[in-house]
Amino acid sequence: MGNYFGRLYATWEISGVLGYLLVLILLLYPVSIATILHPADAVGFQAWLQGLDIPRYVSQRAIDAGFLEALLALCVLFLFHLVIVTLIYRRTQIMVHFWPLALILVGIIANGIWWLVKGYFDPAGAMTGLGPVALAIGAHGVCERLGADFVFGKEARAR
Repeated sequence: MGNYFGRLYATWEISGVLGYLLVLILLLYPVSIATILHPADAVGFQAWLQGLDIPRYVSQRAIDAGFLEALLALCVLFLFHLVIVTLIYRRTQIMVHFWPLALILVGIIANGIWWLVKGYFDPAGAMTGLGPVALAIGAHGVCERLGADFVFGKEARAR
């Protein structure tokens, strides 16, 4: 266990700004999932970015467009995730699994913030919060595998 934390700390020290970008990406997964579940928020966010008034009511076509935009944003987030993990492995030349970091950041901290905002423990909210955790850990597993294969080769990857 100490070897894992030592490698994680060394990776954090060497990675520089890439480590902070990875943390930011992991924290954006719950936001992305929430936007897919509520596509009207994507429509309002786009209106806000354009300097328009946020619409009170949106049409079904706008909601469909917001859903597609949120889905596209999730795909772009996954691609950024893949690039950042690959760059971290390339810069540090240390193979370390980051999924516990995803579990802590998304599962514990993001859900903890949600519960603090709500003011009480919500079992349904806790189960809903596990969806982004599972997605972040799954996406991170794919990024780790592809990034490690690219940098270290399939034979040298840690199991």
